[in-house]
Amino acid sequence: ETGEYVTHIYAQDLGGNLISYNLDTIDVKDGAVVTPELDTIKLVSSSSYKADGSIVKNVNQKTSVNSFVAQFENENLVVKNKDGNEISGSSLVGTGATINLYLNNTLVDSITVIVIGDVDGSGSVDSIDYIRIKSHLVGSYNLFS
Repeated sequence: ETGEYVTHIYAQDLGGNLISYNLDTIDVKDGAVVTPELDTIKLVSSSSYKADGSIVKNVNQKTSVNSFVAQFENENLVVKNKDGNEISGSSLVGTGATINLYLNNTLVDSITVIVIGDVDGSGSVDSIDYIRIKSHLVGSYNLFS
């Protein structure tokens, strides 16, 4: 059944001394067991990235998926580009990409990527980004649409 479960372990020695342990809460969702340690995307402590709610920032241009996922503690992360297509290996991570954590085929956490200076989501800063920013500043292009 779905819901939150707390496990308590009690032990008593031959002298009658009783000890108990309360384990972490286990949350069962749609048949998947999700524990607090596993259901959140977490950066490694040495990462230069900053996770701010549902956004990861300070990602540099021309960062490959392999380099990107190495900055996280979680295993089996799935990275998708801004169009929702899965990318891997040496593909570049661009603005609007997402890093997704699945447990038992259930999406449990997702974070959107912001690459410094990358406006079009290509993963590199180029003339297209410059033109879009300049056009936005003069009012002929909306970066937020």
